[in-house]
Amino acid sequence: MATIAFIGTGKIAQAFIKGLAEAKWNLVAYDPSTEALKLAEKLGATSEKDSISAVKKAETVIVCTKPEKVTTVLNELSGDLGKKLVISVAAGVPTQKILAALDKKIALVRAMPNTPAFIGSAMTGIFATEEVTLNQRQTAQQILASLGKTRWLEVEEDLDIVTALSGSGPAYFFLLMEQMIEAGIAEGLSPEIARELVVETALGSAKMASMSIDNPKILRENVTSPGGTTEAALDVFYERGFVKTVAEAIKSAQLRSKEISED
Repeated sequence: MATIAFIGTGKIAQAFIKGLAEAKWNLVAYDPSTEALKLAEKLGATSEKDSISAVKKAETVIVCTKPEKVTTVLNELSGDLGKKLVISVAAGVPTQKILAALDKKIALVRAMPNTPAFIGSAMTGIFATEEVTLNQRQTAQQILASLGKTRWLEVEEDLDIVTALSGSGPAYFFLLMEQMIEAGIAEGLSPEIARELVVETALGSAKMASMSIDNPKILRENVTSPGGTTEAALDVFYERGFVKTVAEAIKSAQLRSKEISED
């Protein structure tokens, strides 16, 4: 297998390394944090003394630094990137900003995974610049699929709504689960039982939505009997503006993603 260099070995890089090491990719890594680098080694990567050494050994470079450091890091590596595939997972850093900072064209892929990547269940939106070859797109697909499912986008700006839906999305579901658990506890259930009921319900519902030919609207209608308990609960959601709140929350996240990209 080809060699992949990780620049930055924080949590998202560790998720990559875990999945790719199991698939027998050759992995090298650099991080100024000795502790983070040791974790990468335990997961299957070979540590390098600096970022340039790591990049020189690889055909693909994955930049997993903090967003504000991406352009600086790539500037330092500019002379060694050549025609290598570069994948950035930095939120809010568009390809145009990276290319402008480098003042040169590179084969650049921008990806937006989400936190379920840590268990191999990510949903990742991907955009590639025109310099990325077909073979490099296939390589990027293989790499990003190690985190979970992927969806390629033809327009980079669509990553703003991807960020709002799937990038930030886990937090929305966690919030609903959190409040359902608290409601169960308030009605006398133990925290353990309330958590199990809610988590398993969420898991089962997600599996149904994924496997069913029906859309979530139909699935919701199928479980809502007229005059029943589900209808009673949904009526409260609707009366309190749940639908509007969700739409406004998604729009707010999308706009914030755009603002960050333009900073």
